[in-house]
Amino acid sequence: MSLAWFAILTAAVVCIGTVGAGNGDTKDRIKCKEDCSKEKELADAINKFGIEICKKISEQEKNGTNVFFSPVSIATALAMVLLGADGDTKSEMEDVLHVTDIQKNSGLHSMYSCLNKNLYGKTNGTELRSANKLYPDETLAVRQRFITAIETYYKGSIEELDFKQSAQATDIINKWVADQTNQLIKEVLQPGDISAMTVFALVNAIYFRGDWVTQFNPCDTNVQSFYVQNNVTVEVDMMYQEAPFKYFHDFGLKAQFLDLPYIGDRLSMVIILPDEKDGMKDLIEGITHKNLEVALRYLQAPNAGRDVYVSLPKMKFKWKNELSSILEEMGMEKLFSSAVDLSGFSKDPRLDVSKVIHEAFVDVNEKGTEAAAVTVIAGGRSGYVPPPVKVNCNHPFMFLIYDKTCGVILFIGKVTNPPSASNTTSPKGKTGPVESQGNEPVEEKEVENCRAKCREECYFKLLNKTAEKKNSKTRKEPKPKPDGQKSRPLNPECEKWMQWKKMCRQIKKDPQSDPFADLFRKDFIFLRNCKGRCNCKRTPPGPMGRSGGVNVDPCFTDET
Repeated sequence: MSLAWFAILTAAVVCIGTVGAGNGDTKDRIKCKEDCSKEKELADAINKFGIEICKKISEQEKNGTNVFFSPVSIATALAMVLLGADGDTKSEMEDVLHVTDIQKNSGLHSMYSCLNKNLYGKTNGTELRSANKLYPDETLAVRQRFITAIETYYKGSIEELDFKQSAQATDIINKWVADQTNQLIKEVLQPGDISAMTVFALVNAIYFRGDWVTQFNPCDTNVQSFYVQNNVTVEVDMMYQEAPFKYFHDFGLKAQFLDLPYIGDRLSMVIILPDEKDGMKDLIEGITHKNLEVALRYLQAPNAGRDVYVSLPKMKFKWKNELSSILEEMGMEKLFSSAVDLSGFSKDPRLDVSKVIHEAFVDVNEKGTEAAAVTVIAGGRSGYVPPPVKVNCNHPFMFLIYDKTCGVILFIGKVTNPPSASNTTSPKGKTGPVESQGNEPVEEKEVENCRAKCREECYFKLLNKTAEKKNSKTRKEPKPKPDGQKSRPLNPECEKWMQWKKMCRQIKKDPQSDPFADLFRKDFIFLRNCKGRCNCKRTPPGPMGRSGGVNVDPCFTDET
């Protein structure tokens, strides 16, 4: 298996409360029922909230700004605040989080307890963990029922701080966040975020690391052009591989959906690539919780498997935002005003929430994925094999980190300007223009047509030749060599091609045996370098996938 790694470092949410303004519902606070039968209802609410906040963020961010955040981290931090909210504050928060019916019928915080229990854990190849912590000021009298609920439902811990010593308090919180996110987010709080007026900070941190099931090969990472805008490009490190993946094209959203699974096949990165280079704006405007749910359901269908040529830029960037204004626009007005009601949190009538700070970091490379987030409130085979498809992420696209078992979106990213290429990457690549033997430039579409033609000719010529041998009554004997003349040794590339063809024939006779796949992976680079010819007089840039390769005429002899 080739090497590939994707790392995401993201989400920390910090909710910062201050003294400024003025008995939450006690239902479902102490006894944790852990009835997980309606977990999907909570996942849908988080996903809907995530898409809506993504739209708001896109409205505020400038063109060319990469975005990465965790809906689960933000929603979890706000749900903990909701434990202490009452009156209109509570109603507004429930509406924005889409949990009004859940709170009435099932018990929101019991469902969060179930989600946390089923969602987080560590297996071979993947790790997903979450941590919650409440930092009240040592002078603030927090209701015991609130503390018990945080510990029961969210497994949170409590640590009193002296916020008058703002620098020291900032360092303590930042160190805890760094430890929980594997040192990916080290300074979620900056000087000035905490002041002498701060009386509490409520923190949620999420960390994720996962290795791809089908990893990328670093040898195939090359410098390619990424279209930031129609006529504006940047050079990026573009990873590449050809392998079977779940794929779906949404004609309504005019976008390709590609599922890149992590080991265990529970978590996936879902690429959402607009058909047009300037299609990101239409995609953001058109995407909804409903049509995304439909697309993800189609993507997981048993017949969604396709051979896919994937080009994905390496990414490493940080996104940070203070979300209070966005949440106010979405409908949480009371929470950030003097009319806030946090009486379930403390008897102090002057409490309010001043800031909701979210920071996320993502690192995508050949090996796998590592992600962290902190929020601070302050297919199988069938008779017909569809042709391969190309997913070339050389223009702005979205991506999700998605839990297929719980049905919840952990992270949402929007890539409009990936980091520039490093100096260690090969300057030539598979996805960009290549040159013909006459050195004239060849357009990308022409190259793809050439590859498809060569693939078809090679595969069918191979199968037809096998059939011809069986049906022919006589077989031509090879011409004898003159005395003393030795046969010319075969080119090593041709030997490999002949071995490859024999594997193809074996699979044709016995479809259950699949030595082809293993050989293809081991000889990926070797086969790519075979200097063969094809009838369209181009040298295609690489092997053609499971169903064939370039038409190397010297290898197709009666003796092979």
